[in-house]
Amino acid sequence: MSSASASRRLVLAASIALAALNAIAPAPADAAPREQPRYHRGPLADAQWQGMIGAEVLLVLSTGYRVCGEITSVERDVIHYVDPDIGDRRVARSMVMSVHESSWECDRDSSVPKVEWARPGAAVGMSLAGLGLVFGVLQDAGVFGRPASYAVLGAPTLAFASPIAGFAGRSTARDLRVRGLPWARVSGWVAYGGALACFGLWVAGQFGEVDALAGPGLATAAGGLGAAGAGLLGADALRSRRELHEFRRLDSQPVSASRGSLRVGLVPLGGAGRLGGLGVGVGGRF
Repeated sequence: MSSASASRRLVLAASIALAALNAIAPAPADAAPREQPRYHRGPLADAQWQGMIGAEVLLVLSTGYRVCGEITSVERDVIHYVDPDIGDRRVARSMVMSVHESSWECDRDSSVPKVEWARPGAAVGMSLAGLGLVFGVLQDAGVFGRPASYAVLGAPTLAFASPIAGFAGRSTARDLRVRGLPWARVSGWVAYGGALACFGLWVAGQFGEVDALAGPGLATAAGGLGAAGAGLLGADALRSRRELHEFRRLDSQPVSASRGSLRVGLVPLGGAGRLGGLGVGVGGRF
């Protein structure tokens, strides 16, 4: 193989990897950062409602319906707000179970809250990672006739699989109450970095004529680390989704009155300041 041909193939593989990474890089945000979200469980006091007049909020009703709007006025039993799609609306205060200020679910263009996509995103990411692992094993087994074939097939799966699963988890973690699996999230991104490093070494061995890196193993290692990264990030996304749906369920329910548990204890018996014995007393709410 001539040095000119090897250089062209190396440039081609590097271009594929860079194009994939640039495609998943987030665009810079021009808008000002949002205020810190705040979550309120009903019933809210008059002072809290008055403080939110003019604010864009997410209202969670007892029916489970979630609507975004700007609060315009507050009466004793009614909340008036502006629906971006319909206009002036009102809702009974008794129906509002929760209010979220500066919610990620809302914007000025629609009253319909944004949705999460953790489950389909995790499924797509982990499926792509599985393909990347299969491609890596086939490459090391000599099934692909040319290294360029694996470069074309393996680079997109390695570059996109873990970020898709990771960004799917972020679609739920924008709710600050959601924790997910922090250890899986960190480990997943570390494994993703390892997969890209192994793929880069494989490219150097195959297209850069580095004999020490030309042997089998690196393609399988890249696919395995990519699958591990996408799996960990997918697990975090699914756990975050479960937490988010649990919080949404609680948002639509009234704050239950504190339930008094039964208390059992010893009760002194006697009179006139004299202890006549001990009895068993049972108290609390039944």
